[in-house]
Amino acid sequence: MQRIAAARAALTDWNKGFHLDRIALSLLTGAPGTSQRDALHHYGDVAHAIRHDAAIAAGQASFPHVVTSQSAGTTTDGTSEVILAEGQLDIEHPTLGIIVATPTYPYPLMDDMPATLDPAANMLVDEIEALAVATVQEGERWFCPSMQEATGTGRTIRIRFSTLSDLVLGEGTHGFAVTCAGPAPRDHQRFSARERGHPDT
Repeated sequence: MQRIAAARAALTDWNKGFHLDRIALSLLTGAPGTSQRDALHHYGDVAHAIRHDAAIAAGQASFPHVVTSQSAGTTTDGTSEVILAEGQLDIEHPTLGIIVATPTYPYPLMDDMPATLDPAANMLVDEIEALAVATVQEGERWFCPSMQEATGTGRTIRIRFSTLSDLVLGEGTHGFAVTCAGPAPRDHQRFSARERGHPDT
C-alpha cells in the first residue's frame, strides 16, 4: 500500500493521473495441503481486503480487478485442493471482481525446481492475464473452460464444457482423472462435474 501511495504521489508531482486497474494475486503456494474450502475463504478474504485498501491508497473510487491464474502443482504431483479452489474463484466470489485468467499446468516448469514456471512461460501467463483484464474492462466475458457435465457409457465418457469459444485439443496426449467419493457411476449414469481441476494425463 505504501508503494501504491508513493507511485500516486510521484505521478501527481509530474501532473499525471494514477489509476490502479489490477492486482495479481497468487496465494498458498507454500501450503498446497490447504483444503479447498479454506483456500476459497482465504482468497476471498484477502481479495476483499486488498482491493479495498488498494483503492484507498490509490485515491480512486473504483476497485481494481483481482487477477489470478490457476496453479500448476508440482512436477511430481498435480493434485491439490488449492488448485481446485483457484479455478473456482470467479464463480464462488462473483462480487469481488476476480478474473481467473488461465491454468498454468500446460506450461513448462524450470529445471530442478518443483513448481516454478520457466521465464518464457511466466511471460506468457503475464500476457494472458493482461489480455483477460483488458477483455473484462471492455465489458466482455472472460473465463476458463470448465467441465459442466459428464455422462458415462461403458468405457466412454462424454463431457460437456462451458467455453468462450470452440474447445480445440492440440496434438499429443490428453486426459484427466475422474475421482468418485462413492461407487463409480454405472453405464448411462449422469453425474455432475462442477469442480474445475487440471488434467492428470
